[in-house]
Amino acid sequence: YDFATMAYANIEPDDRSYVFGLENTAAWQPHPDWDIRATLTLQDSDTGGENGNEITFTPQATASLTATWSFTAWDDDFWITGGLDHRGKQWQDPDNTVELDAHTTLRATLGWQPDERIRLYLRAENITDTHTPGYLAQPRDPDTFYPGDPGSAGASFTSPPLSLAIGGEARF
Repeated sequence: YDFATMAYANIEPDDRSYVFGLENTAAWQPHPDWDIRATLTLQDSDTGGENGNEITFTPQATASLTATWSFTAWDDDFWITGGLDHRGKQWQDPDNTVELDAHTTLRATLGWQPDERIRLYLRAENITDTHTPGYLAQPRDPDTFYPGDPGSAGASFTSPPLSLAIGGEARF
């Protein structure tokens, strides 16, 4: 990624880059309060140039397994979710010489929905403290920061181990 031009350096303007693939999801609800989902994404990318390189930070495979238990017997809805996420190997640089290893992480969320329009949660990511490759988001303009925005991703780093987040959603 070229931060000066805010464009991928390995894709020439006249080239036809592409990413295509297949995304599959399977869901099972063995009990009204229990939801299990599995996803698998397989994809292929090409920068469109003569070298046939893959687009940076584009893994060939990702997979996840998520289970959610909702405590709907109470007046307020609580839920707990556990998940396992896998990202396949990917390239850090346009020349496809620096490979980021495949990695698997574990996550969990404890949430409360006091109203149909409000959700509050506590989330833990990378519970097993695995050091994983990732990317550092860079701003599109000097006054704005877009965390995790793939359109502004560029620099590779090793993410910190366990991270915790407190969040909420409101729908109007």
